[in-house]
Formats: sequence, C-alpha cells, structure tokens
Amino acid sequence: MQNGSAPHEGQKLPISHGVLERHPDFNSHFEVWKQTGCHTKILNYISKNYNVWLQTSCEQCDAIDFLKLPSFRGFVIHFMDMDHNCSEVTYLSDYLKDKVLELDYKIQFADKRVFEKPRWLEKIERYYLKPVVSIKENEKIEQRFGNITIELKFRDEEPLHLKFSAATYHDCQFKNADEFKHLMAHITKG
Repeated sequence: MQNGSAPHEGQKLPISHGVLERHPDFNSHFEVWKQTGCHTKILNYISKNYNVWLQTSCEQCDAIDFLKLPSFRGFVIHFMDMDHNCSEVTYLSDYLKDKVLELDYKIQFADKRVFEKPRWLEKIERYYLKPVVSIKENEKIEQRFGNITIELKFRDEEPLHLKFSAATYHDCQFKNADEFKHLMAHITKG
C-alpha cells in the first residue's frame, strides 16, 4: 500500500499497481482536444455549478457533488449518466493536473491501481500533487491550496467518476491555505 499504510479490514489489495503512464499517442490527441475547445463545456459546467453551490450550499444536480470539510475541499463529477467517453475524461484529468502544475506544484506521484470486484474490474488513475516549497528556519511553511489529488475511477473501462480534492493543514507549522474558490477559478478558466 502507498505510504506504508495497511489495507483496511475487508479491503482487498489491487491486482495491479504501477506508475500511471500514457500511451505514446496521448499527447497529440490531448493537444487536439484542447485546441478544439472540447474542454470548455465541462469546465463551464463545473464552474457554473460551483458558483451556484457557493451561493446556496445545496445540491444542484446529480452529476456533480462539492466537498467541504474543515481540511478538505473539492468536487466529484459522476459520469455514469453523462455522455463522456474514456478519452474525454482522461483528457479532463490531465488538463486539471496541468492547470495545477501552472500554480508552482509538482507531481508527488502518479499511479494506476486495478481492483477485482465481484462483477467488474475497477481501475483508479491518480495524480497526487504538492506545492513546491522552500523551508526557511523560523518561518511557517507555505501550503498554497494544500495537497491536491485528482482521481479518475473506471468500472470495466467505463468512466465512473472524477474526484478533485485539496487537503490542507491546520497546524502551527503551516501558513493558512489560499482560498479554494481561487483554485477553482484557475482550473476552470479555459
């Protein structure tokens, strides 16, 4: 298990666990996807629903949930009833990763795990990003928006959901995190 943690009771180990690598043709197709503006529709959808959620703090639609806990912010897009194929959601995942990297973040790890379920295979592709920091004596550590996880889950190669989350520290060693709404504005800006 990652970070030396043991599986929870009843949780199975993955049947496959390795580095997340893209097919050699991926980048050229990804660039076409970005240049044709295909990403703007889903980004506008996320932004619109997030801004409504900020005003009302209630669920707006079944396809997206927003997460707000003291040390954890984010969203989950559910693809089961949406018309998105594997390529599109994979491009979205990598687009979000690239937008976070623009904010002086680094990829801590990128992995792919496959779990055998009773009736399907579950594949999880994950990016874990941390801010690039310089630690200075007697100064609090800059955490930017916190540690960011982008997790894309598939069921038998069909996209299930994408979770984007930022985990922050509330600790005397760290400066306060930047507001999540500023991160959302950046990643949804096409």
